[in-house]
Amino acid sequence: MLLTTTDKKYIGRAIILVIALSLSPLAGQRAFSADEATVLTVVNGDTITTADLDSALVKTHRGLGMQAKTDFDYKKLLTKMVNDKLILQEAEALDMGEDEVTLAKLQKGRTDNARRMYVRELFQPVINIPEAEIGEYFDKMYWKMQFRTISVPEYDKAEKLIEAIKNGAPMDSLAEALSYDSRRYKGGLHNLKFWADIENIDRMQCANLKPGELTQPYKYRDVLRILRVEQRLPADSADLPRFEAKIKAVLSVDKKKQAWQDFVADLRTGNPLIIDSTILSNIAKDADKILQADFLKGIDNPVISINDEFLVTDNELRKEISHSVMTAGNSPFEVLMDKAIESKSEGLLLFHAAARDGFLDHPQVMKQYEASHDSARIEAFLSEMVVSQIVFSRDEFEQYYNEHLDEYREPDEFQLASIYVNSREKADEVVARLKDGADFRFVARQFSTEETDTDEEKEWVSLGIFPDSLQTALALLAVGQTSQAFQAGRNWIVFKVKGRRPGRVKTMQEVDMRIREIMFQRKFEETLDKHLQTLKENSIVEDNTVEIEKYFGKGS
Repeated sequence: MLLTTTDKKYIGRAIILVIALSLSPLAGQRAFSADEATVLTVVNGDTITTADLDSALVKTHRGLGMQAKTDFDYKKLLTKMVNDKLILQEAEALDMGEDEVTLAKLQKGRTDNARRMYVRELFQPVINIPEAEIGEYFDKMYWKMQFRTISVPEYDKAEKLIEAIKNGAPMDSLAEALSYDSRRYKGGLHNLKFWADIENIDRMQCANLKPGELTQPYKYRDVLRILRVEQRLPADSADLPRFEAKIKAVLSVDKKKQAWQDFVADLRTGNPLIIDSTILSNIAKDADKILQADFLKGIDNPVISINDEFLVTDNELRKEISHSVMTAGNSPFEVLMDKAIESKSEGLLLFHAAARDGFLDHPQVMKQYEASHDSARIEAFLSEMVVSQIVFSRDEFEQYYNEHLDEYREPDEFQLASIYVNSREKADEVVARLKDGADFRFVARQFSTEETDTDEEKEWVSLGIFPDSLQTALALLAVGQTSQAFQAGRNWIVFKVKGRRPGRVKTMQEVDMRIREIMFQRKFEETLDKHLQTLKENSIVEDNTVEIEKYFGKGS
């Protein structure tokens, strides 16, 4: 059976799983040498050291739950690392993972990491918040206002209400009678609030109003709102200690944002950007195609550049604009385009500076690059040498299905009679009487709050429809037995099992996807094991037994 699109999804999942579980310890491997740590194993001349294993152990331990940490055989990590080495060596020998697409992707990752490392090391602004600025912000944002509102759906109705209020009609009575918002029950009156806590849409309308003054009708959610200021109180210095930390945080964010803008501006000063206005104009002409695939069909010519090496293409800018649409709301195309240009320009300046200052070869950047390259080589090896050999036969599917029928059986089905009561005390009494041997029908007629005919033929229901706790309890009951009391909203229910039968077995078509996944994983592991065995037979693997026992403890 050839691999289908569904199978290919499992291929990707399996490859990622193998890399994540088996190969991630290699990420730090090349950062150490035999001089810095004790050699545990040599694989065709390449060493695995205690430092490598330390890194693997830490990562594995971090990802395990408490019970898994107790049961996990950490010594198997060394075996995995040997297997990883063998696969990497073979992949390198066959030049796997060296295609243009993969290398371009790896280089982009290296570029992004270099840029991040450059920012981390060079952008370290010192943020000072003077007490005077804290006080100024407090006075500006922590005075208090109280207002009253009426919300109506039509503009003409809002205008008539304004006129009536100005002519002396009581706004609270009008709000109680006509307003469409929840404040109507308080005559439209809102709580006294700090200016900082008032919604921005309301702030914009009443910032300069004096007590007693009204706004014009303005759109507020799905209605038109009229607002009247009731009182304004100055900031009280006694409240300052309560908000000082919050104010510092807000001001720190603003100052850091300004420091970042200054940082990027300094980079721009020394490296003027060249922008192709013709290409920008052509992009703008395609604004109506922003949600279509055609919008992404640009050219590879540079639209933003510093020189021939550092540039952003038409295609890259179009992609940036397209990605921003999903989170941009109703922003005009011009706004999306300006933001994309700014973002790409900023990234270009940072990349240029990072490359100029040697951050592409920064030890940590190179460590991440090598780890990614190793993962790409391994993924290529697994795809070409393992996955490509996997085929399925229908006979294998049917055999596996027939051997595991019980695994695909649905929960048991029950016929249940029930007694409903409205208190825990009555429920306990019902359970106690039934436990003492009382007749279920008699108890039901005496206590149940809902009419129930315990003699009627009950429909079969699957145990799977019940909550987990109820499933667990009912699964233990035989025909004729009664349950404990279960709370269901305001009621309590006691069940009696009148009938029980095994659930149906799902058809092979229903579980095809699950079997496909299991079969694929099994064949993947079998094929990989064969490759590893061949690699080991043609390799020299030397264990430093003394140091391995010292590391794990003798006899481990």
